[in-house]
Amino acid sequence: MSNGNLHYFWNIQKGNPQVLTAFPSFESLKNSKAMTADITKLYSEQIEADYIALTQMPRYMDNPDYKDDEKRGQFIEDNKLRFLRPYQIEAMKALQLAVKKGSQRFLFEMATGTGKTLTAAAVIKLFLRTGTASRILFLVDRLELENQALKNFIAYLKNDYKTVIYKQHPDDWRKAEIVVSTVQTLMSNNRYRKIFKPTDFDFIISDDAVILGLN
Repeated sequence: MSNGNLHYFWNIQKGNPQVLTAFPSFESLKNSKAMTADITKLYSEQIEADYIALTQMPRYMDNPDYKDDEKRGQFIEDNKLRFLRPYQIEAMKALQLAVKKGSQRFLFEMATGTGKTLTAAAVIKLFLRTGTASRILFLVDRLELENQALKNFIAYLKNDYKTVIYKQHPDDWRKAEIVVSTVQTLMSNNRYRKIFKPTDFDFIISDDAVILGLN
């Protein structure tokens, strides 16, 4: 959509036209999951406590040490398997219900130490696994959080998805499904306007506010 001076990208199924600073390529439009995704897969996906653990070790339940009640705890610790807590599962199911009702923006309010990053990893897996997104941007406001997010997402999701920090991969970040960046990096010299197109990311998570939203 254009008025001759300003040009907008408008997915009419989602509303909220976005100003374009660079015209998207045909390939980027064709591959945009936001335009072709089957939303029903998103809210019908089964999410249990081992949603992340199944990505870390798909056959963990078949391991003799896991089957042994006395060895199970040590097995989980040794393999750093992460299981969602009941309230994290409830948060995920609340997100799915919100999607079913037509919502495109989501807010998780979680106290320090309650596992925001693990919950975010579950959200990321949900959107990537169901084909609702092909690339996700995870924003933080401090360098230490950037490195921490990279470390955690690799630990949780590396068997299925690649995670990179944008500034460490400025030339090949598009090869990753999960891109981590500080807000400051994207704001510097208006980089977010000059480099990124509206179709580059299908889903954006802002960590400090934990604002989740479809692009």
